[in-house]
Amino acid sequence: MPARQQLQNWSKLGRDTLIELNQYEIYLAKYVAKKRNINSRKKNIFDMKHDKKSSSMDIDILGAMSELAACKLLGIYPQGLFDIGPKSKMQRTDPGDIIYSGYALDVKATKHLNGRLIENSRHSKVDIYCLLVQDTEKSFILKGFYPAVDLLISSNYGHHKVFNYPCYAIDQDNLMSFSECCDRVNSFSVDYGTS
Repeated sequence: MPARQQLQNWSKLGRDTLIELNQYEIYLAKYVAKKRNINSRKKNIFDMKHDKKSSSMDIDILGAMSELAACKLLGIYPQGLFDIGPKSKMQRTDPGDIIYSGYALDVKATKHLNGRLIENSRHSKVDIYCLLVQDTEKSFILKGFYPAVDLLISSNYGHHKVFNYPCYAIDQDNLMSFSECCDRVNSFSVDYGTS
């Protein structure tokens, strides 16, 4: 089913939606990941790895592939994917991966079926997080969305079982559909006058 048909009902967008990349999309994502990896290492920006078995290149490939998969699902041109310059949340040079319907989205990916949505830093301009699980070499499963205002709070921060350092984390059970997440972000803006 084309991405545009899948998006006709935003309330359904968010749980177990399968996205498959073709061989050309995979090649493009790997090329972008390689360029990003080289540029980040030149600027001494390193990945905060949660998986000891993955190299920085593996993490960059997973990230680029998941960004492209999210853009494909949303039916938008992957403009942010082609930004191969170094980005760092700590240095406030990472505005997220995708701008969609006026929201800044940060795509998070894991290879673990029950993996959590994880964020290392509060220094972000992101409105909404999106979690994808890599299902096969060429496919991802959209697990859902979560508002930054709800993720980046003290109750979600700490040393979680499988990680080497403190971070923000939530389980997949807490993830929302895109429309629910937008409603939450909008209600927060209205409640606190941040719009």
